[in-house]
Amino acid sequence: MSLNHCNHGGPLQPPTLVNPHPPLPEVSVIIPLLDHRGLAIECVESWVREQTYPRECFEVIVVTDGSDPALDTRVKSLLERQDRMIKHATTNLFLLGSS
Repeated sequence: MSLNHCNHGGPLQPPTLVNPHPPLPEVSVIIPLLDHRGLAIECVESWVREQTYPRECFEVIVVTDGSDPALDTRVKSLLERQDRMIKHATTNLFLLGSS
């Protein structure tokens, strides 16, 4: 039994994928929420809603430590399909020597 019987005797060709992966953005904007000083919402909104650079050319990546779940929820509601929120739990190691 031949695997290429559907190709009428020709060589077996892999299927052609139409746009298998969406194009990658040209720019990734990384916004850390740690120590945001009350400006997190305004910062994310300015990139997601008020930017003059074409929206399909960049992604917004928000990095949070998860310490303010209400803020995380509000910021996540602003993000679009191509954007991401990454939770990275940290401990503040810089304060270890301060006591």
